[in-house]
Amino acid sequence: VLFLGLGKAEEDARAIQKTLDARSADHEVDSIRSTDDLREAREALAAARNEADAVKRVLEETKSQLRAAEEAAKSKEMEMSAAMDSSQSLQAQLSVSVMGMEDARNEL
Repeated sequence: VLFLGLGKAEEDARAIQKTLDARSADHEVDSIRSTDDLREAREALAAARNEADAVKRVLEETKSQLRAAEEAAKSKEMEMSAAMDSSQSLQAQLSVSVMGMEDARNEL
């Protein structure tokens, strides 16, 4: 009976060891998965940061182009204003000249 009890205890010990080994293996697999998941998350984060940096560069370039276009538009607006002032001045000179010619004609 003692040998039977000892055999049963050894059998139980082996079953417990198998269970512990299986749990240890499960834990190791979970750890590896966690490491893989962490690596994938880091890679995704790095890719997202790179994409964000690229978008920032495009945005900065677009802002720069917009500023240049605004300055060009202001410059053209000033040129047009100067041209209109010059045109008005020429019209005034022409009117004075025409009135002078009419006065000269009337005097003749």
